[in-house]
Amino acid sequence: MWTRFEVPDERQRWDAPLFHVTEAEEAGIYEATRPGSDGTTATHNALFEAIASALYAGPSLRPTAAVLPTKTAAPTYLHELDRRTNDVVTHLTAAMASALIGDAVRIPGAAEPLPLLRKMAPLELKRRKRAFDKLATTDPIAVEAIVPRFVAYLSAALRDGGDA
Repeated sequence: MWTRFEVPDERQRWDAPLFHVTEAEEAGIYEATRPGSDGTTATHNALFEAIASALYAGPSLRPTAAVLPTKTAAPTYLHELDRRTNDVVTHLTAAMASALIGDAVRIPGAAEPLPLLRKMAPLELKRRKRAFDKLATTDPIAVEAIVPRFVAYLSAALRDGGDA
């Protein structure tokens, strides 16, 4: 255990505030905390008051990303995400074979039609699907919202041109 000891550093967030207690101060804490006549413990040590002040009146730290709760997805989320985005890509590929530029393609499960401002190659559709899948796995969305969000993502891609 001694080899894993890390010297406290008050510049580190987890070591602040850092209090240095000497043997004389430690003895003073024990002497200052005696039971009073009414049964309560009276403390009159400046170090003890500073520690209590830091604990109860000090500024609260903002939680880091490591301790914040994360969104959890259903166990079948990845399967549903892949299946639903594949269905949209398949439907869109079939629709683009016969649609003209400027037509609006209705995608099952999406409220808004997808305007075909230009034709997308199947490889571009697959690349867009992979990018959306990566976004949707880092920040899970409701399963019912997968298709409408993917259609909105593709609509923005069509509107912005060929840039990813």
